[in-house]
Amino acid sequence: MFVSNHINVNEKNHLSIGGCDSLDLAKEIDRRAAKIGKVQKILLEVNVSGEESKFGIKPDECAELCREIAQLKNTEIHGLMTVAP
Repeated sequence: MFVSNHINVNEKNHLSIGGCDSLDLAKEIDRRAAKIGKVQKILLEVNVSGEESKFGIKPDECAELCREIAQLKNTEIHGLMTVAP
């Protein structure tokens, strides 16, 4: 099993995603999903509180990241995961 801060892959090739907060992470999810022949649903992690100790993109970065992730073939955005105070 592979484990990172955001991605887990178990022995049955099931991806478990905690939230996506960068294009690099989305590309890695996309690569792994393609490898196991699936389209992975993800949530964009948005830090609406602005706390530096929390993960997530800034709210004003959402639209651009959505456009970039939309170009990936094996990854679909299914909503937002927000981080509030």
